[in-house]
Amino acid sequence: TLFRSETTPSVYPRLFPLHFILEDDGFQANQKQKHDDGDEASGTGNTDVFPPFPPCQWLSAEKLDGDGLYLLEDGSEILVWVGRNYPQDRLKEVFGVDTVDQLDARQSMLPPNLPNERNKRMNAFINAMRKARSGYMRMRILKRNDSMETLFYNRLIEDRSVAGMSYVEFLCHVHRLIQNKFA
Repeated sequence: TLFRSETTPSVYPRLFPLHFILEDDGFQANQKQKHDDGDEASGTGNTDVFPPFPPCQWLSAEKLDGDGLYLLEDGSEILVWVGRNYPQDRLKEVFGVDTVDQLDARQSMLPPNLPNERNKRMNAFINAMRKARSGYMRMRILKRNDSMETLFYNRLIEDRSVAGMSYVEFLCHVHRLIQNKFA
């Protein structure tokens, strides 16, 4: 049997702004939230666990920033989307490459372990995400204007798709059907 926490992401994936998490301000905000939520006081004393996951973003392409880095997970796969304008110095720190074009969408493993904080945070976040799920999640690194990018955009369900309605339009449609049934 699957629990609700395991099946929900397959219907409504989670989208995290990694560029925020990898910055000192974002990391410190998560650490403060962890402390304020009382997780540290729970007696575990485990300080190497990633801080609480940050709030998710809407699953819409209009929320994507061209110089951002995003992680989308659907319970079975992790997709990391790299904007074309993601800063070159951060690319080098996180992925060990000089340009976005050097990223390979067929790569399904973690970025290499590099001796810097951003890379360590990225790996810690992905490992924490995998530990939160019952099975191993394959990872792909996707970039803007890549042929594999459709894997990412197909999961942005807040947007209208070629197949039909957006998620919000679908909910409104179902609501109208229910109202008509009882009218």
